[in-house]
Amino acid sequence: MRWIYRAGLGLVAALASVAIVLTGASSSAAPSHARTGPLASRAVAAMGPKMRAEIKLYTSMRQLWSQHMEWTYSTVDAFFHNPKALQPTLNRLLQNQRDIGAAIVPFYGKTAGHRLTRLLLTHIEDAVPVLKAAKSGNSAGLNKAVKAWYANADQIAEFLSAANPKSWPLSATRPMMREHIT
Repeated sequence: MRWIYRAGLGLVAALASVAIVLTGASSSAAPSHARTGPLASRAVAAMGPKMRAEIKLYTSMRQLWSQHMEWTYSTVDAFFHNPKALQPTLNRLLQNQRDIGAAIVPFYGKTAGHRLTRLLLTHIEDAVPVLKAAKSGNSAGLNKAVKAWYANADQIAEFLSAANPKSWPLSATRPMMREHIT
């Protein structure tokens, strides 16, 4: 039983690695002088629209993925310890996936935002049968659920690589997503 809880916590850690990939969308991070205070306002104002969009995407993703980790942890914890809290917590986690998809729209477009949202929603939804089968000791169900989860992970890797092949080569994203599932 303890390994199931650790697997859930492993899910949180692995999703953090997805956050790192997604926040890598910008070819450069915000300059150190553009992080705080009045100087930041002047520095951001002096940047072109593309750089401002990159910084906004970067900072939005940092916040959204931090929230994602919090909601994932809360969802896994509710699954094991507080069934009454599971559905509202899961609903909030799913909303977070929608928020992540929406955050890339200004940079990658509506179609990409909708596609990422669908993939991330499926990713979270596919985790539920994994946890249920693992908790109940259903090996056949667990194998089937994990297989579907790997397929979704491959789809996410392919999406990320197609969206930004220079920053997210499939040779890096596919193993990262597979490690996430493992």
